[in-house]
Amino acid sequence: FMVQVTGNGVQYLKNGVSFYTSTHVPTFPLRVDSALYSEGAEMSAVTVFSAHTLSQASVSSHLVNWSGAQHVSSSRHGFLRKISGGHGWNSGAVSTQTISHSSLAQGVSFRCTSTTGPTDKTGHVMAGLSKASVENAEQHYKDLAFGIQCHHNGNIGIYESEIGRA
Repeated sequence: FMVQVTGNGVQYLKNGVSFYTSTHVPTFPLRVDSALYSEGAEMSAVTVFSAHTLSQASVSSHLVNWSGAQHVSSSRHGFLRKISGGHGWNSGAVSTQTISHSSLAQGVSFRCTSTTGPTDKTGHVMAGLSKASVENAEQHYKDLAFGIQCHHNGNIGIYESEIGRA
């Protein structure tokens, strides 16, 4: 999945294909932000990128360096796994990298997984972009200005400033 900012627009992509365009204008700088609901939920290959166009391969991409982590393990850059805190939107981290206004397409790409098992109905994770600072990150999905929620059953949702959009 990708949440991509181009100028004053935000697009959501799956496998490189846009499936939703936001009507909200982003305010900069933005950080990669995350929220994980249940223990065992994971996100991997979380990458900050910039490219000249939507269809062009990334000009620059870096695995996310995490900060402000709560109830998660980050055994390597670009990876998070909820390890404590029970069920609830109380865990996650924000990137140390920021995204500033630019003519380049910029954003975050990531993969959602859950190791909580096929019968667990709470393996939800969210990732996207927010105004959160490293010092004030609260690790709740309501912090995400532009986010994608991955459900345990493979469905996805779009949330912008805690409001479901699609």
